[in-house]
Amino acid sequence: MLALEFPPVNSTGAFRYLKFIKHLYNFGIKVTIIAPPADDLIQIHPYSKVDDTLLKGLPADIDIIRVPLSEKAQYTIKEVTFKSKIRHYLNFKGDNLADSWHISLFNCVEKLVSTNRPDCIFVSLPPYSLGPLAAKIAGKFSIPLVADFRDEWSLNKSVPFPTILHYWYAKKMERFIFDYANKVTIVTPQLIQLFRKIHKQTFENKFELLTNGFDFDEVDFAKFSNKIASSGEKFIIGYSGSFYYDPRSSALSEKPFYKRPGIKKITYRQSVTREDWSYRSPLYFIKALAFLFSRRPDLKNIIFFHHIGHLAPWLVNMISEFELQNNFVSHGFLSKQENLLMQNNFNALLCTSEKVIDGEHYCLSSKVFDYIKMRKPILAFVTNGITKSFIEKCGCGIICDPDNFEESSFAIEKLVTQSMQFYPDKDYLDQFLPDNLSKKLAFVIKEIV
Repeated sequence: MLALEFPPVNSTGAFRYLKFIKHLYNFGIKVTIIAPPADDLIQIHPYSKVDDTLLKGLPADIDIIRVPLSEKAQYTIKEVTFKSKIRHYLNFKGDNLADSWHISLFNCVEKLVSTNRPDCIFVSLPPYSLGPLAAKIAGKFSIPLVADFRDEWSLNKSVPFPTILHYWYAKKMERFIFDYANKVTIVTPQLIQLFRKIHKQTFENKFELLTNGFDFDEVDFAKFSNKIASSGEKFIIGYSGSFYYDPRSSALSEKPFYKRPGIKKITYRQSVTREDWSYRSPLYFIKALAFLFSRRPDLKNIIFFHHIGHLAPWLVNMISEFELQNNFVSHGFLSKQENLLMQNNFNALLCTSEKVIDGEHYCLSSKVFDYIKMRKPILAFVTNGITKSFIEKCGCGIICDPDNFEESSFAIEKLVTQSMQFYPDKDYLDQFLPDNLSKKLAFVIKEIV
């Protein structure tokens, strides 16, 4: 397994690797991980934290080989500068991580092949530049490759490509990975269909559905109730993680090129899907909450919105616009353990999804599975697509229409003031347990080996 997201740094993609390596040995597969050391990982994922507890409990026979990145490695940029802007437009690869790793990584794999040749290579994307690098390594040493797509490269979601050339490169490299990999695992059926639409090919027998799932080996699927706000108590609706939304980028992408300022005239957004990422933000939940407070002023001293993660300036402005400053609390980044403990103090957990115009949204966030583990009601402001379908089937939440803030305000009111029963569907949710997901991955690996 080649990983540019891996513990002890708790970046989002690290947990997908972690759940697989904990369970693949149950199915006769010994894993060797090649990943950068913690200092390098925290450099390229500066909004994450080092959490040494994540490495506890791994099977004893798992080998972790730490291969450093070069000093020039950059991925997430904390501060936008003139130099970083220039790099943004000149770098077609999206990130330079593969360039910063390829020499050391090739040398490491070459030694590994000479002593204990691996039967298969597995890589999970993003970071996307690791995909073509993994394909080249697999080709050089004639080792089968499983490419795991947690997301898509060529759609680029909420942020447009710097130029159409960047889009063409992303699409070409995405197709290169698809063509070269023996199997491509993808997290939702909707994303599989989008890949087929983008590349105008079915990729028959190459795509395999391998969803996100629980990071926990055991989950309590017994029925539970919401804890209503008793006299004098607060009712906290919480959200953990990023909203993947930038209002400036979204507004700019809607303008014709000749109305964009300066170099932004040459930015490019693919036309396969039209997406409104304001729906991924808490905007529509905040609108419903503000409307509820206008109807029920007494609830303004009871209901609070808490956020765990990076606090974006646009979110501060959004809260101020609806005069909810006194009802909002930001906790910043927390370790995985701290995050889960904090969520245990929430009464309900907010879930949102982007809106795909004339289509279905295609990303099922891993945080939804953390939410179910909490045994707290999920307050889902979601559009048509995988998340809405999942929450309807799992029985752990309330679906709110983001476009009907009045109706949604009554749903929030009911959740806060009336006792409700939730019945998790164990038969449906069992398939998302790590052991069952790892069993499916083991089948894919053994099939190609």
